Amino acid sequence: MASHTLSLDFIARKDKQDPGRVCIFGRITIDGPPKEFSLKEFIPYDKWDAASESVKGKTQEVKDINKHIENTRTKIANIFRALQDTQDYVSAQNVKEAYTGKSHKDHTVRNLFKKHEKKFQKILAPGTWKNYAATHQYVLNFIKHQFKSEDLHVRQLNYEFISDLESYIPEHPLKNSDPCLGNGIAKHLERFRGIVNWGDDLGWFKKEPFRKFKICKAKTKREKLKAHQLKMMETKRLTSPDLEFARDLFLFACYTGFSFAEVSSLSMSDFEISDKGKFWCTKYRQKSDELEAVPLIHQAVLLVKKYKDLPKSVANETVFPPITNQYINRLLKILTEVFDIGFPLTFHLSRHTFGYYAVKAGLDIKVIKVIMGHRKIATTDIYTCVDEEIIEFGMEKFEAAGDRRRELPSPTEYINNAQPIRLIKSE
Repeated sequence: MASHTLSLDFIARKDKQDPGRVCIFGRITIDGPPKEFSLKEFIPYDKWDAASESVKGKTQEVKDINKHIENTRTKIANIFRALQDTQDYVSAQNVKEAYTGKSHKDHTVRNLFKKHEKKFQKILAPGTWKNYAATHQYVLNFIKHQFKSEDLHVRQLNYEFISDLESYIPEHPLKNSDPCLGNGIAKHLERFRGIVNWGDDLGWFKKEPFRKFKICKAKTKREKLKAHQLKMMETKRLTSPDLEFARDLFLFACYTGFSFAEVSSLSMSDFEISDKGKFWCTKYRQKSDELEAVPLIHQAVLLVKKYKDLPKSVANETVFPPITNQYINRLLKILTEVFDIGFPLTFHLSRHTFGYYAVKAGLDIKVIKVIMGHRKIATTDIYTCVDEEIIEFGMEKFEAAGDRRRELPSPTEYINNAQPIRLIKSE
């Protein structure tokens, strides 16, 4: 990046309409022709001190004008540094335009968010957009906290901005009861950087300001139900109808890999019978609009049969009665204690459980990708983690294959043991 030198001087020019007074101007010089701008401050001709670049006197009005000069000096310096972080070349004209707001004056963080919302709110799933809205709010709250302003020009975004934002988020949660920590912070930073990258594609930036910032995400252990835990959930009797319903919905997701949104919206029109008589569910996933297609195992079919004709299901035109995500996760917390699972049950954990047993059963990862409605294999890979049990199962298959291979004859033995073909004589 080129090195620039900023020089900012304040001068007084005679007012054309009143020769007895002067107007104060700022003069920006950066390795080239200077650019001037007016502070719109008028004073008597003899009150200007050119040596100190300030107004002479001790009245409150004089103090206010001198404070305005110093604030302008600080603001120009900040703009210059921000532009240096985002542009290879910074001119006096660039700084003047950023200060006066005459060039790309609408290119602010708030307007970038508004444009992003208009473009993507209808495209993204409600749950996904809710996360983006939270990211917007965190950034705007940070700007108000850090800069004492409601908005910033996008050219003021730099490495320091996102680094300070990273520290701000856990210390100032949107909800005091729900602090954002760990990978939650990383998610907000990823979304914000994605929005800025999109703004860069629109031409709002000379260079993407966060390109050198590394977002650190901790590798988390993704829990899934072990075989004995799954069996206990399937077989244990529950006295509460609400707990039983939450358990059944969770198990249905374990059998199919469907998310809560897909399970909740299932209707009988999503099912069909294949040529081989298999009961299939085919549905486009709300989040990715990717096709989810899975032949249902017998336990899943029984759950469809159990709930499809209940009055609430019929009234809602769905297979299962309606229930909110918040309420079912509250019930799952209770089931965590009832079944003594050892880690918190969430509805999303069912998808990880499905992925684990799908890969253990030998399903190709491309098949699992279609069943789970993922766009990328990399996403499916998150759900199909390999542990000691799968490794042991795989090695047993490997060993059995080796034993069968060792029983095969060599080519010479095969030829030597070949029996002649017996011909049937014609009569």
